[in-house]
Amino acid sequence: MPKRTIGVLPLLTWANENLSRTDEFATIDFKSGICCMIEMVLHETGNYEGFCFQDNNDSSYGTLGHYSRSYFYSEMMRKESRNLFQKSEEAESQKVKQGIEEEMAGEADDYDPEVEWYMSDILNDSGAASSNKVKNNEGK
Repeated sequence: MPKRTIGVLPLLTWANENLSRTDEFATIDFKSGICCMIEMVLHETGNYEGFCFQDNNDSSYGTLGHYSRSYFYSEMMRKESRNLFQKSEEAESQKVKQGIEEEMAGEADDYDPEVEWYMSDILNDSGAASSNKVKNNEGK
């Protein structure tokens, strides 16, 4: 079986999301298992920064509130998160630029200078004719 790994950042995000759940399947056993798993991973990787209860008034040991918590992100994980966000923004910006360049290239491919010259000639002639008519009408 091939070896696969997962980053600590997505694992912690997943754990925090599931520890904040309040549906019928988010039981004490379910949440305590997540707490044990994520604490072990955070300690082993040097990323443990503590946690906070979602409701300090409902945090007695052994209750569902005790396992309804959020773990803090370490400085290293916050930097990683910022880098991922920045790369995501850069990739999005690059996609927009590429789209604009492709659109401009398409317009350049469709450009026909003869048609533009012909159209400008027609417009100039009709514009000149209109202004002559206006001048002639003013003289009456």
